[in-house]
Amino acid sequence: MTINGGYISNDTSVAVYADGYSDYGTYTCNVTVTNGTIDGGLWYNGRTTTEGKNITVSGGNFIAGTNGALTIRNVPNTAVISGGTFQGAVSIPAGVKAISGGTFSAAVPADNCALGYLPAENADGTYGVMVDPAYGKLAMIGDTYYEAVSDALADAKNKGMTLEE
Repeated sequence: MTINGGYISNDTSVAVYADGYSDYGTYTCNVTVTNGTIDGGLWYNGRTTTEGKNITVSGGNFIAGTNGALTIRNVPNTAVISGGTFQGAVSIPAGVKAISGGTFSAAVPADNCALGYLPAENADGTYGVMVDPAYGKLAMIGDTYYEAVSDALADAKNKGMTLEE
């Protein structure tokens, strides 16, 4: 399923329900949202599907319904939340490192931040994520991170620092 614009609404249940459940075999449950408004939230459930459990959100406006703005159940093969505006609860299984962008009405759990990202509070009172300044760095002197230990040592030497074991 791909949603790339428009307005989807449901005031009595979830607006978009994607479920990979099957009693008869393995089915895929792939969802991509790039734009549009989902008023009533999106519920994604990969269930028994062993392949093709993927959800990607790079944009759109998600307004909470009976189960929140975005609910992901069961661990998907791939979950990428790189954009979008989420007004209401977002529920993602613990340890699923999905969120690298977007604007949220509640704090993003650190456990759901993509690798290299940290939770952040935005200036307008909303929440999101920021790049972790320490990610991929091997050394730190004071508040400065370095990608290579040799760079840290060279900088320390240039600043006249003495390094001891």
